[in-house]
Amino acid sequence: MALVNLRDITIPPGRVRKDFPEPAKQALIESILSKGLLHPPVVDRDLTLLAGERRLQALQDIATRGLFHHCNGKVLQPGLCFVTFVRELSPLDRMEAEIEENEIRLNLSWQEKANATAALHELRTAQLAASTLPGILPLPQAPRDTAAEIRDKPVQDVTIHEIRDTKADLLVAAWLQEDDPDVSNAKTRKEALSIIERKLNEGHQLALSREFKARQAADQTHSLIEGDLLVEMRHIPDSTFDVIIADPPYGRSAHTWANGLGNAAQHNYLDDMHTFETLLSAISNEGYRVCKPKAHLYCFCDINSFPLLHRMFTSAGWDVWPRPLIWYKGNHGSIAPRPEHGPRQCYEAILFANKGDKRVLSLRHDTIFIQKRQDDSRAAEKPASLFLELLSRSCLPGDFILDPCCGTGPVFPASNKLSCRATGIDLDPAAIGIASTRLNNTVAFSSPPDYPTEGAEELMIPSPVAA
Repeated sequence: MALVNLRDITIPPGRVRKDFPEPAKQALIESILSKGLLHPPVVDRDLTLLAGERRLQALQDIATRGLFHHCNGKVLQPGLCFVTFVRELSPLDRMEAEIEENEIRLNLSWQEKANATAALHELRTAQLAASTLPGILPLPQAPRDTAAEIRDKPVQDVTIHEIRDTKADLLVAAWLQEDDPDVSNAKTRKEALSIIERKLNEGHQLALSREFKARQAADQTHSLIEGDLLVEMRHIPDSTFDVIIADPPYGRSAHTWANGLGNAAQHNYLDDMHTFETLLSAISNEGYRVCKPKAHLYCFCDINSFPLLHRMFTSAGWDVWPRPLIWYKGNHGSIAPRPEHGPRQCYEAILFANKGDKRVLSLRHDTIFIQKRQDDSRAAEKPASLFLELLSRSCLPGDFILDPCCGTGPVFPASNKLSCRATGIDLDPAAIGIASTRLNNTVAFSSPPDYPTEGAEELMIPSPVAA
């Protein structure tokens, strides 16, 4: 440490990294006058400033006022100050000098800004650890404190937005340090954060999928129950399932129809209104009970019954989406209950309901075009790819799915594709027989959806950064 004249210290051009707000400057002057200068400016052997420009500016103002200050146990006349040569610094002080020399400024790229923020944060954390008494677990630097130092303001004045900005810098800096090419080559920090969120989400799902597949060898993945859902659902424990997908009778007397081509009807279950209301009451009420605190439900229905189902499921506690999802099934799935008097019916409605504000995994359209197979064994059978489309909006690997009217079991191939565990219930022995052959099948989308997809948007799970 040496005593020099302030006029002999050279400030290199372009070294100033950010504004020096007047209130912060005055607070520093008052601190030096009352407590003394604790950390002298850092210079090289030619007295070129390396770190401490703000302290130097404060000392120059003190000298202009003709005031004395004290440092290193001595009272110094106006115009004089102690300096520290860079060779005298400890490793932590050298790190601080380097960081201050490369302080965050407006013209930094987002990568440089993130790295500079992380470097400052790591320095303060290391300094806290160095100053902690032996035997006491050191606490990390809080992002709030780092945000305050970057912005030259008291900690209590830092806004939530500024803290989040600092946390975002710390997150992307960690990925930059791992040399992730996708993150490094992002055009903006916002784009980098989206990439990170996507990768975290994908990694989480892959981990769940590996866990699920590891369990497959040890136990039976799916459950298939031949029985009446009115009875069987009562035996299911509370909070078991993450998603319910149900395709109950619609209450339209479909068991009395021909399909518009003169062939015999293939509906081999009662489809009267009493059966419909009884089954839907159980699905809505018992379904709410057997679902976990956060769960989704998809229920196929006739568009004319949607208002009734909306009231039933709302009364049971579900938060029902106000508009139905629409499945357009093409000509193969169309029916003509009165072919001489009206058009074919080529779409079906799907009620979507939420329990506990469970988040969807992606933002998709409320219209779905998946062609119904022409060779389906049952008239009301749904394609497994349709089940996959719906369940992929809600299910993570390892989730538990209930289909209380499973029919021939399209839920099982869809569940296998998503690495989920499904329970199917059906009263028809013939349908159960077909479903039992599909327990190990897997389904994939045969072709991309034919509706526009420009608005599709992935909803990524944010990764919290510790405060």
